[in-house]
Amino acid sequence: MLAVPVADHWLVGGGYELVQDYEAGVRTSNDTYVSPMVMSGLRLGGWYRSGRARHAISFAIGGLVTLSHPCFSIAKSPAELDGGSYIFDLGLDLAAGYVWERFRLEVFAIPAWSAGHISTPAMTSTQRWSGFTPRVGLALAWVI
Repeated sequence: MLAVPVADHWLVGGGYELVQDYEAGVRTSNDTYVSPMVMSGLRLGGWYRSGRARHAISFAIGGLVTLSHPCFSIAKSPAELDGGSYIFDLGLDLAAGYVWERFRLEVFAIPAWSAGHISTPAMTSTQRWSGFTPRVGLALAWVI
């Protein structure tokens, strides 16, 4: 993700996430289902970040939207996903960490609602899918 400030404490950004995993069962042949489903995603977001800019504890809250699609996915599973497949996420990004002079280390949680269509050659029709997709992790950022 690349985020840029637009006002004091407010940032907007976007990026590419290599792995977006979804607990969807995908039919790849008459008798085979694969789960979880994985695609790469393009994301956009906006955040409010509290605290001082350097040498301080920092908190952030914001919204994120993500579009996952096989046409721009480096990571894709199952391989049979076709161009009719896509997943759209809408989530809340919560983060807390410490900012040094040039780096920020933080933990994050992103509860998101995901919805979309799944299609493979083995499926007779496109399957609609929706579900709750929580993500947690550790992020290291370079601060300009």
